[in-house]
Amino acid sequence: MDKVLSVNSVVKYFHNPQDFQVLKGITFDVNKGEFISVVGKSGSGKSTLLYLLSTMDTDYEGTISVNGTNVTEMGQNQLAAFRNEHIGFVFQFHFLLPDFSVADNVMLPALKLGRYPKEVVYDKAVNLLKLLDVSGQEDKKASRLSGGQQQRVAIARALINDPSIIMADEPTGNLDSHSSIEIMNIFSNLHEQEKTVILVTHEPDIAEYAKRVITVRDGMIISDEIKEQ
Repeated sequence: MDKVLSVNSVVKYFHNPQDFQVLKGITFDVNKGEFISVVGKSGSGKSTLLYLLSTMDTDYEGTISVNGTNVTEMGQNQLAAFRNEHIGFVFQFHFLLPDFSVADNVMLPALKLGRYPKEVVYDKAVNLLKLLDVSGQEDKKASRLSGGQQQRVAIARALINDPSIIMADEPTGNLDSHSSIEIMNIFSNLHEQEKTVILVTHEPDIAEYAKRVITVRDGMIISDEIKEQ
């Protein structure tokens, strides 16, 4: 299978208020089309790991490769461009721009990428919002949507550049149970479309949606299990 992510002997320290080793030699690979949940208690290092994988945190030892490209040695400007093209990230809190329209929020990464004209990007944003059941909200300010709708818009924004990997950090953490199920069904549908999905969660029922579960404890992978089909 095609390898989209390779993590080799990754070590991470926090330095304030004193040196503390958060990750202790993390090594694993991710194949195209996998749906992985990274689980562990608060403080286990799982979210820290995700931010390294997403290239948003570059202060670590070891190597990380995305789609065959070693991102460890890249500069910040290179990384920003690479991340925008290859990785879609969904935060626990949606981080939409509240005074921008829904469509404008979704379009931002694609306009930054500059691959298509604005009209084409708008049409793609509208289609994604329709796919994610937020159709008809394009011109509303993002702040006027419900929490569940805002997270759907955040997912649309993460998908606008057709990234090879979608990463999500506790994507249901601020949602009620009904909205959480809806959001996780979206991730399941993306997986069925052969998208690669990696999400961090501390909730066992959310982790169950994934086909592979990586458990992190005290900065180390203590289990890596593929669920029976």
